[in-house]
Amino acid sequence: MRRLTVTALGVVTALAVVGAIAAVARNQPATALVQGQRLFDGLDARLEGAQSLEIAKHGATFTIARRGDGWVVPDKSDYPARAEMVRKALIGLAELETIEAKTRNPELYGRLDLQDVSVDGSKATRITVKDAKGAVLAALLVGKKRTPPVGAASAGASDMLYVRKVDDAQTWLVQGQLEIRDAAIDWTQRDVVDLPGDKIASLDIQKPDAKPLALFREKPDDKDFKIRDLPAGKVVKSQWDVNGLADVLASLSFDDVAKDGAFAVGPAKATDRFIAKDGMVVTLSLLPKDAETWVRIAATGDGMAADPARDIAKRTAGWLYKLPDYKRDKLLSKLDDLVQDQPKPAATKPQG
Repeated sequence: MRRLTVTALGVVTALAVVGAIAAVARNQPATALVQGQRLFDGLDARLEGAQSLEIAKHGATFTIARRGDGWVVPDKSDYPARAEMVRKALIGLAELETIEAKTRNPELYGRLDLQDVSVDGSKATRITVKDAKGAVLAALLVGKKRTPPVGAASAGASDMLYVRKVDDAQTWLVQGQLEIRDAAIDWTQRDVVDLPGDKIASLDIQKPDAKPLALFREKPDDKDFKIRDLPAGKVVKSQWDVNGLADVLASLSFDDVAKDGAFAVGPAKATDRFIAKDGMVVTLSLLPKDAETWVRIAATGDGMAADPARDIAKRTAGWLYKLPDYKRDKLLSKLDDLVQDQPKPAATKPQG
């Protein structure tokens, strides 16, 4: 009887343990994960249906939207987005893997920068991916980065991030590659023209309130530019500055972009005309808007220059660009900025 009682008690205990495990499982949140699991299980298979990527930080929200086979930035008049950046962001979300569960206490979210973006002082970035019907495919709050263990970075380890799924109390330390820019302009295709100075044959700047400024190479392979019609008694102040004007179109990008006609601009403050060695002509018209200067870009070319000119024209047609200040200032250069009076010969001492 004693052996039977012990056996019965063992069976009861085992059933109780099983019941307890089941009860715990029932009480766990639906989003419970384990270490080394994808944070968004199966998201990679659903990304083909992604139609928008919304980025929100406290005080600012913008969207990257799919248009046909490409992506655009609606906040910038549907200017083309950097497709590779969008692709990396979506794949990065899909490939995030859990390392360790962290706090579920909302009072501690601030320590990880994981408060909701609506909370005053929040430093989190919220990322939301939706399909064509507006259904959410993934929504995540991204907080602080954590420094990887010593030696891990050099070994090619992924980033370590604190994250929290939107509408889920659980926070996580995850690993993966997820770079999210929090300004809409950073998602645009910002490379407009790339024509290095060594490809330029001549350049002229016309301004209503200044003498024309024309630069040219005397020979195609000359390193230095000369100033056409250099005034008598004047010399070049800095050859470096003169040559630097021809480099304006090298890796030309912008700080802002708008549809041409979206706002009123004044008459051109300057018209800069670059002629490449292959005959392509790129013209920049600098247009005032209040205290700002915006640029309209056009390009033409024949023969070997036809295709590159057509690419630039297609890319820039219908747009106005706000260039970095240092590029704008070069495009507004005056002849008087580049020349100075010829130094007087030193006086000779009388002999004897």
